[in-house]
Amino acid sequence: MLQTGECFSYVLKKLSPDFIKMYIPTSLNFMTNNINNITIKDNEVFNPANYPNAVSELSALKLGTEETAIYFKAEIIISYLKDHSLNAAWLEANPTLSRMITSGFFKTSHLESLFESSRRNKTFLNNFEEYISKQLLMRKD
Repeated sequence: MLQTGECFSYVLKKLSPDFIKMYIPTSLNFMTNNINNITIKDNEVFNPANYPNAVSELSALKLGTEETAIYFKAEIIISYLKDHSLNAAWLEANPTLSRMITSGFFKTSHLESLFESSRRNKTFLNNFEEYISKQLLMRKD
């Protein structure tokens, strides 16, 4: 298993320069991303085709965290994107992923905006969380 610094180097080596410019903040000290205002209708259901920027950010997260341990991966990422909080047991079980996610290394403004905008629409929120979990835990072939 790679340590946090090794993971960052590994990710940067795998990504194209254009991809890095679009989806990784320029400062690694960047703790929170700017939130975009997105309107989620009360009866809307999450459809990834409607949110290509969020899907791209999630793809970068998946690629960038693929060498980290699987322990609580979906829970850590979803909880941090949704509330900027992590369970202490998750931190202990997967410290490398926890540090990567909380460092601001990944650009996640669209993902965070969807969480913020969907707080009142539980159906959308549940669909969105399920989609993220499936994408993160899907094995590459």
